[in-house]
Amino acid sequence: MKRVLKSIAKLLYKSLRGLYRLLPLPKSLKNRIRSFIGRASARLQKSVGFISPEVKERYSFYEGVISEKEAAIYERDIVNRVLIDKVETSDAYINKEFINEYPLKLITNSLCKRVVSSPKIAVQIHIYHTELINEIISSIGNIPYKFDCFISTDTEDKKVCIIDKLEAVSNVNIDRLVVDVYENRGRDIAPFLTQMQSLINDYEYICHIHTKKSITSICGDDWRRYLFRHLFGSEENVKGIINLLENNPELGIVFPEMFPIFSDADYSEENIAECYRVLEKLMIELKLPDSLAFPGGNMFWAKTAAVIDLFKSGLTATDFPEETGQTNGTLAHAVERVWVYVAQSNGFSYLKVLNYCTPESGAASKKRITFYVHYNHENIIDYNDIKSISRLSRVSSEMVFITNSVLPKEEIKKIKPYVTRIISRENKGYDFAAWRDAMLEKGFENLEEYDQLVLINNSVFGPIYDLNAVFDEMDNKKLDFWGITLFEKMEDGSLVGKEVVEEHVQSYFMVFEKNVICSNAFRGFWANVEDVESWRETVIKYETELTYYLSQNGFKYGVLLPETRYLSVFKEDYCSFPYSSPYATAVLGSPFVKRKCLQQASFEEKQKLIQLISQLSCM
Repeated sequence: MKRVLKSIAKLLYKSLRGLYRLLPLPKSLKNRIRSFIGRASARLQKSVGFISPEVKERYSFYEGVISEKEAAIYERDIVNRVLIDKVETSDAYINKEFINEYPLKLITNSLCKRVVSSPKIAVQIHIYHTELINEIISSIGNIPYKFDCFISTDTEDKKVCIIDKLEAVSNVNIDRLVVDVYENRGRDIAPFLTQMQSLINDYEYICHIHTKKSITSICGDDWRRYLFRHLFGSEENVKGIINLLENNPELGIVFPEMFPIFSDADYSEENIAECYRVLEKLMIELKLPDSLAFPGGNMFWAKTAAVIDLFKSGLTATDFPEETGQTNGTLAHAVERVWVYVAQSNGFSYLKVLNYCTPESGAASKKRITFYVHYNHENIIDYNDIKSISRLSRVSSEMVFITNSVLPKEEIKKIKPYVTRIISRENKGYDFAAWRDAMLEKGFENLEEYDQLVLINNSVFGPIYDLNAVFDEMDNKKLDFWGITLFEKMEDGSLVGKEVVEEHVQSYFMVFEKNVICSNAFRGFWANVEDVESWRETVIKYETELTYYLSQNGFKYGVLLPETRYLSVFKEDYCSFPYSSPYATAVLGSPFVKRKCLQQASFEEKQKLIQLISQLSCM
């Protein structure tokens, strides 16, 4: 019977693949179908033993490295393999055609080793919101080369304020400062094109930024800070960007990966029509792709030779509509979307960049104890557990491994080099009960000796980023407890059987400072944790309540990714964005990736994630 079902599964799979290849469908829909085929393949394997040809090909790469049984267990665990076996393995998973369409580069400390002596740089800044001048100064202060700074604004009073502020600083390498006043029209783009029109030929490189606040969006400040971080962020990052441009003759423009909140918002019929009008004015003939590549927020570094056409286009402020808070379909939106295609028409390519330059860390100076809760229905410690534990042990004074599985001795041996204590317990009460038992065994009076307590479970991959940098960043926020992602308050809590779900730190990774550890409130919460019967009960009674309970007792909380407060709204995915949008959270800086993302994320999202992690694994 199983053989018959397997044959039927094979036939259905071939039919689906055939339809996928033959039907003329939009790229976004084909990606969804491909993702569905992948999920269907995994389910067919689990139920009747059918393994798709693509999966067989992937695992042939591991012949002699892992057993057939392990291959079956990890059929869908692609990201795990990238993390473990590094770039050699990741090459087997990355779709090369996809990568060509989606070029991404992480800027690392190694990229800044080659020194460019004296590049001719112009930085053009449009300053409308003068209250952000200090933030601008801090950002451009990371440019390690002399540069000419051209600033546009819309009033004489603002001009005076800008000049006074910039002339008072000594830590910025401005060689020449020019501040001009323009009509408040065409947003940052009209002043940018107008001011640099007659000057663009004097420079090799041009950088453009502005005081983006996006009053039409709730996340304008976070968007701007994200762009500044990846365009500047540190001297090493800027050196890395300039080195990329200098050492790649074909590279014409670089800009940060799209701010993940808006990653699905690049297509609009109004924008596309306006883009074609701009390209027609420039006498550039090409067909725009379904998904546009562009510097979202209109901030970038570029070679002047790549983008010069737009400065010679003759566009003036009068060509742009008057400002009424438009969110789409204007000339400004079109110009933002054609920089890449203007560069391509001149023989140049583009690259999306992320700042991964890591400063020296002081995180190791803290005395930190970590409780790692493990569960695996196969009663094994998998590769990802080992990697997670080994990396967490580097930032922990004491590493406690708690398992809810029945592990044989040979499995326990895998993690002994990294842990100071192993606790085996019955699989009751999920992670919260396991953390409770570890605290009780350790003793709260002994926990008071530590500066921080870290609670983590093995529902995640990682860390994929340097945890020292994460701890440093969060220490600067002066919080009492924190995590990585935030679940926004849900007024209708019927989804989990509650009237209201309060805003809370998601519990897969939480850090508590000494003042919380020593508090009666903290002890009281854990003393009341029971061995609940279901995961749903754990979420209702403990995960959704812990943050609110501690905050009501006067403790301040936060998360590494404050953008997750509204990410679910923009993604229209209230509960599962860490699973469906793993690349988005990784781009925002999450060091952890939910394992279940491999079941729920789209093909495109997973390919982006694999590309990102494959570069991290080379470091």
